[in-house]
Amino acid sequence: RDTYQSLREQTYQNWEWVVVDDESTDGTWDRLMQISYEDARVRPMRVKHNGKIGNTKDLATRMANGQYLIELDHDDMLTDTAVDEVRKAFMDNPDVGMVYTNCGSFFPDGSPHTFGPGFWGDRYRDTEYRGKVYKECINPDIYDRFGPHPSQQFGWFLTVGPNHIRAYRAETLKKLGGYN
Repeated sequence: RDTYQSLREQTYQNWEWVVVDDESTDGTWDRLMQISYEDARVRPMRVKHNGKIGNTKDLATRMANGQYLIELDHDDMLTDTAVDEVRKAFMDNPDVGMVYTNCGSFFPDGSPHTFGPGFWGDRYRDTEYRGKVYKECINPDIYDRFGPHPSQQFGWFLTVGPNHIRAYRAETLKKLGGYN
């Protein structure tokens, strides 16, 4: 419900939320159905669990109707201007196929979750949002490297690191073949 609430509070309201539930057993499906009855922008879909997040994301992006696709996991919450800012980044940079942002991770009690030391140690700053201070992770430039091997370039790390928001121009993701 927190994820949905962060969508409802967006300054940009012309969004669609395609939610793929792969056989959750904790009542998520019922909650998603209730939310979809309240808000036509929410489109839940239930599929058989296959254990592959790429397949789930691929299905969601293929079902989406938008020009821009933003990954939003079950435990993500967006600042109220996030969708507007991502949309503006794409509009200001028509040749860009992917946009990613800084992020803040925290535990249910509100305490910060950080990675570090080492590479991530100095990539945090205090950021205030709605009267509360969070540890904002300043994600590296996509061309930063962790080491000398090409697989240690940050672009590879986008798939496993503190990395949300990841957003794609729908036509670019389609040209690349989607997720696999």
